[in-house]
Amino acid sequence: ELHLGVELKRAEPAAEGALLILADGAQLRCERLLLATGRSAQVKEIGLDLLGITPGKKGLETDEHCRVRGQAHVWAAGDVAGIDPFTHTANYQGRVIAATLLGDKKAVVTYRAIPRNVYTFPAVAAVGLTLAEAKKQGIDAESAGIDLSEVSRSSTEGSLKSTEDSAMIGRLELVADRKRRVLIGASAIGPYADAWIGEAVLAIRADVPLDTLIDVVHAFPTFNEAYDPPLRKLAGREI
Repeated sequence: ELHLGVELKRAEPAAEGALLILADGAQLRCERLLLATGRSAQVKEIGLDLLGITPGKKGLETDEHCRVRGQAHVWAAGDVAGIDPFTHTANYQGRVIAATLLGDKKAVVTYRAIPRNVYTFPAVAAVGLTLAEAKKQGIDAESAGIDLSEVSRSSTEGSLKSTEDSAMIGRLELVADRKRRVLIGASAIGPYADAWIGEAVLAIRADVPLDTLIDVVHAFPTFNEAYDPPLRKLAGREI
């Protein structure tokens, strides 16, 4: 059950957890309350002033080599750089910095295909742009999606056999650039979505043409088969 765009007024202790009071008058009882407070770059009192470096609101501004802008010998990786604060982003930036220090001038970062995962059950995952973000950037974009209940793996997955409403299993939504005919975004919720979002990550990073993606053969039965119908719709090949 989703309550979108509704402010949480207050939370009160309840007999078996917490009672949430929403601005629209709704009351929700829950066993546990999760507070997502966010994170910020730890850049205070580490000597940046001695180097003449002034961090921005999100951290240190870096170039495509992860070098701090305006500095010849200072690099930044991880949350301190203020870009997609995930462990895998930090690992990626670290590899680029190491390669750069070893003399590889071609080692550069691109952030258009960094996966964003929430490890709940079912898992939530995304990569690239949403349809709204793409249109805001002036991209001629369109989206297509599918409920996971239409994928055979939803019937064979043991943990889902007790689910009364199969439509609640999850969904995959894809976003494509009509002009370039490539995938530019994907969002998913469902079992193991944090793993099978990887197909979209590769497609976006490598600018794989839609006509190539629709020719990919997925093993049966897997959740990766969910890519087939929306990709064919985006490619104009709904057969």
